[in-house]
Amino acid sequence: MAQHRFFVPPDLVLSSPIPLEGPLAHQLCRVLRLRPGDQIELLDGRGEAHVVTLKEVSPERCLATEIRRYRPDTEPATRFVLYQAISKGQKLDWVWQKATELGASELVPMATARTIGADVRQLGGARLERLQRIAQEAAEQSGRARIPLVRPAIAFKEALSEREPDDLALIGALTPEALSLREALEAQSPASGTVRLYIGPEGGLKDDEIAQARHHQIQPVSLGPRTLRTETAGVALLAILAYALGEMESR
Repeated sequence: MAQHRFFVPPDLVLSSPIPLEGPLAHQLCRVLRLRPGDQIELLDGRGEAHVVTLKEVSPERCLATEIRRYRPDTEPATRFVLYQAISKGQKLDWVWQKATELGASELVPMATARTIGADVRQLGGARLERLQRIAQEAAEQSGRARIPLVRPAIAFKEALSEREPDDLALIGALTPEALSLREALEAQSPASGTVRLYIGPEGGLKDDEIAQARHHQIQPVSLGPRTLRTETAGVALLAILAYALGEMESR
């Protein structure tokens, strides 16, 4: 596997030679200082990796020829959708990076009762583009064949309504009636192949929000006796579920 991987538009790899321009050409030439003869991988976002050799390298335009292509066996069979409560600062950046490395398929910022309106408004435009770029860079670094879908922020009720009957849907909760993850997995498996994970904000979800989740057949679960930060909870829950469902096994 080549050391450097980059996602490119799928139609681009159909060209011969393959033109690499703009910021990518600058990165290859000025940042990585690659030279003609060096190999990189181009990921088409559809599940295939294209190993190419650089023939010409300049800051404005590089040309590459394909040596071979293959399908990286790095994508989980399970579709993980993480609904992460919007938080202050750069916490979502960290969650998006780590969740991508762990195999999340979709990343959804979620506005809950304790979410401040200004924090929601900041997730548009350039901020959303930043989150998309973080997911892409994490996918490249971790050797994934696809970039997770980074969606615009949605309201808590809308997030709950996306659950399908055969999905395994869990919501982190501090309530006494929350099941342990072991109990939740023994009670239900993801028949649809989709796991939806809902993580509340700092301060937790309100009682009526947990009640709404139960109404949508979303099971409250405990992450243990210690109270986790919101950014820790999402990544921890995703990692535990990925392991429990066999997505951490070597292939």
